[in-house]
Amino acid sequence: MVVPYLDKDHWSIYIHEEKWCIHCDYIQGFHNDATSKEFAHNIHIVWAISRSLNEDDVEFVAFVNVDTIIPKVFVQKNSWECGHHVVLDFKTYL
Repeated sequence: MVVPYLDKDHWSIYIHEEKWCIHCDYIQGFHNDATSKEFAHNIHIVWAISRSLNEDDVEFVAFVNVDTIIPKVFVQKNSWECGHHVVLDFKTYL
């Protein structure tokens, strides 16, 4: 599941897979705070519920508690480039 993320006038993108989450942030570490981590975690919770996993099941807990991978990605130089790269990556990972 590919999810764009906007906070503090900056875009990044989360790519959720069953066993991990990939977070592409074009200003490295900009979205590395409690708000962005909670956002990613909540997306995994919603995905688990949509798959009919019960919150009391061990499988649910394992599904929503995944590691986040932060790959090296393009580092933006201009204020508009984060949105541009989110669109490019969104198309790439669909």
